[in-house]
Amino acid sequence: MEGLSVGTLDYLRTFVKYQYSIRMPSTLEHPSVEDGTVTMGRDGQIQVLTSEQEAYKISRQLLEKGVRFSVNRISLDDVFFHLVGGAEVDNQ
Repeated sequence: MEGLSVGTLDYLRTFVKYQYSIRMPSTLEHPSVEDGTVTMGRDGQIQVLTSEQEAYKISRQLLEKGVRFSVNRISLDDVFFHLVGGAEVDNQ
């Protein structure tokens, strides 16, 4: 995407490949992600942008380990962060 974009959240979400966001504390080892991107936020949290199917798989893994996390459809903040860039973490 070049330049400025204006539109509804649903329209802006089309600029991001993945539509689900999982957030968890960075003190944890991040989960293995087969389909998605893993970034470290400025707030110190790990964020995974991924597909709906992968979000379910990762959620199951985190629940089994007793990890606190959140999973949501991507927000306007997520779209912005994705487009302007963040510190990507190795997916392994």
